[in-house]
Amino acid sequence: MSKPPFNELNLAAHVGDDPGHVNANLATVSGLLGLPRNRVVTMGAVHGARIGFVSEPGHVEGVDALISTSSGLVLTALGADCATIALSGPGVIGVVHCGWRGLAADVVGSTVAQMQSVSSGPLEAVVGPAICGKCYPVLPARILELVSAVSPRVSVAAVTSSRDGQPSIDIRAGICERLSELGVRMHVVGGCTVEDEALFSFRRDSVTGRQGMVIAFGAADGQE
Repeated sequence: MSKPPFNELNLAAHVGDDPGHVNANLATVSGLLGLPRNRVVTMGAVHGARIGFVSEPGHVEGVDALISTSSGLVLTALGADCATIALSGPGVIGVVHCGWRGLAADVVGSTVAQMQSVSSGPLEAVVGPAICGKCYPVLPARILELVSAVSPRVSVAAVTSSRDGQPSIDIRAGICERLSELGVRMHVVGGCTVEDEALFSFRRDSVTGRQGMVIAFGAADGQE
């Protein structure tokens, strides 16, 4: 287990944590799915909309989503204020890292479209913790950039006000509205990363770990 300020289940190797602790944490998580550490796939997110299609374990740099149709892989998305999303459908799984830039770039829509192109049925999503609108004031220019890039429905859901009345973005509300637009059934888990001290938050702590969203074919019960 990782030690402070990364305690206790940090899954990110790029934040200054002991690499041995990170590997042990990833082994713990993959073991919960009935798969070994050497079947994990991680990504180096860049707040964009590029997607990595993977059939082997390892690390994929420069993408904000992973998709696979291969069994026995543990796809992993990391975040510490940005949202992480797991998606599944017949024959395909995916994970997404999405902050406000990813929302504007429509990484969710791009990932859903690519997964639907290789799946024969509807998709489902699990949306993880993220910073809430009350805790995420932003410059007005950022609001304008987001509004100009997304649909009116997503804009209404995502643009809000912080506790002190500044314009703010609710990343997860925007993501959920986008998934709804796309007809993807979703489940939301976890709370605000800033408000919940059990979660990692870069906005709150600056130096911190990353929680993860993981999904796999070939899990312990034979399902995703």
